[in-house]
Amino acid sequence: MKTLKPISTIICSILLIMYFFSCKKENEPNYEYFLIKVDSVNVPESITANTPFEIDFFGTIGTNGCFQFSQFETNIFEKEIQIKVWGKYDKNAKSCPTVMVYLEGQTLRQSIIENGNYTLKVIQPDNTYLEEHFVIR
Repeated sequence: MKTLKPISTIICSILLIMYFFSCKKENEPNYEYFLIKVDSVNVPESITANTPFEIDFFGTIGTNGCFQFSQFETNIFEKEIQIKVWGKYDKNAKSCPTVMVYLEGQTLRQSIIENGNYTLKVIQPDNTYLEEHFVIR
């Protein structure tokens, strides 16, 4: 009988711990990620090689306050820079403010080592591109 009490205490403690850690919080965000449609970009007129410069992005992220900007994904292939602009939507939000959400000049800092003519391609949700050409001196 003496060993039964410590064993039952340990089992109850383990079950209690499992219960508290297995419960999912209802208000915890559950994000769905998507590509943002970019309407325009602003690239500086004068860019120097190996010096960081900023690219500003404009477009609509979503139709309510549960949409927001997430991140940039950048790939450079020789003289072409491909950028995906990712947004996220909280599927667990209880209420979303009725407001349009825009990129409003969200900025990406970039640096390119080599001089030359470059093409910036922003990949759109429908797999088309928004293209901008610029020169690195």
